[in-house]
Amino acid sequence: MTSMRLLLFFALIPVVVAVKCPHQIRTEKKGMEFSVQKIGELPVSASNGKNEGLAGPFSGIIRNKLIIAGGTNFPDKKPWEGGAKIFYDKIYLFEIGTDTLRAISQSVTLPEPMAYGASISLPQGILCIGGNGPARCSSKVFLIRWDQTDHKLIVDTYPELPVPLSFTTAVLSDNVIYVTGGSTSPNASETKNYFFRLGLSGINTPAFKWEKLPSYPGLSRVFGVSVAQSNGVRECIYLFSGRNLSNPDEPVVMNDGLVYDPALQKWDYIRTELPVAFPVMAGSAFPYGSDFIVFAGGVPDSTFYEEHQLKMTLSKAVSLKSGESIMRIKEELLRFYHGHKGFSSRIFMYNTITKCITEAGNYSSFCPVTTNAIPFRDGIIITCGEVKPGIRTPEIYRISLLQQTIRTKQVDN
Repeated sequence: MTSMRLLLFFALIPVVVAVKCPHQIRTEKKGMEFSVQKIGELPVSASNGKNEGLAGPFSGIIRNKLIIAGGTNFPDKKPWEGGAKIFYDKIYLFEIGTDTLRAISQSVTLPEPMAYGASISLPQGILCIGGNGPARCSSKVFLIRWDQTDHKLIVDTYPELPVPLSFTTAVLSDNVIYVTGGSTSPNASETKNYFFRLGLSGINTPAFKWEKLPSYPGLSRVFGVSVAQSNGVRECIYLFSGRNLSNPDEPVVMNDGLVYDPALQKWDYIRTELPVAFPVMAGSAFPYGSDFIVFAGGVPDSTFYEEHQLKMTLSKAVSLKSGESIMRIKEELLRFYHGHKGFSSRIFMYNTITKCITEAGNYSSFCPVTTNAIPFRDGIIITCGEVKPGIRTPEIYRISLLQQTIRTKQVDN
């Protein structure tokens, strides 16, 4: 965790940040340089000679081995061409070298084809929580671990979630797993303000089971991002963004923030002025230092609403059997997909003490969503993801901090 916190403010280009906070302190971070190196990608498929990449896979690191499991893609045609989304049960295993990944052949699979669950790297293995297949969500929780004696992967069963749950988010704090948000339906329409915890210290005892905690306020959400970070007094659970699809005709994208204090067992809104555009939905978030949260990428609300409106207009035209309108709207949708420039590449920092949110740079390449960033040594590993609607990437990168110079000075009122 320490090495991850030292790294987790990152960009793919040098960054200059100017922060104006209530205490009238400007903090300038200059000379931020990062080593961004592609260390591998998913193996090429023998059947078609390429790998489309995966969205929504489980992933993590155990005993110097990287695991990427499950996920979805469109192997034949893209969704706007009528292609079908395929779910996978395959587990990819890699040995991590200095700057490379070496694929290891193995035959263990997930209990079933699955994606869009949550995964957390633990000392004993990778905990995979919930997810969904093409027809239903799952309440299953299982641990993927490496057997040192037999040199193979083993999948162990853990206590099931109280409800089947997908599109959720999970964090580890003080040896407790917290799961927040999500949906009980594969189309993410059936949602409640889910909030559960599993205390890992109770393993192998009757107390080892999921507990329901106070629901978070406001609308229920899927594709939120969560982080465990200190509020200046103790570590809390922070939840940002996401979307609500309870009314398919009027979805809502949230650009807000909530915080849960485990000691007080209470949720509260984050009282801060968020930027007009805070595109972190479905992106990644990380703790940095003692009081920062970093947001990397996400789906902008404007992009989501534009796509949704075009789909709704097309559906209405189809129901009215308006051939001319159908052709015109299909052409508009094609222009939207073909002209899509990728999801947000922006990076934000939030300070849990000053409540300041600042823009902190940009990725210089496509930034994937519905993926994981896994702490490793002096950096993180980014595993696959979705870079445009329906477009996955098979690439795996390691990002490491090279140097950092910080200068703080008082600013006059």
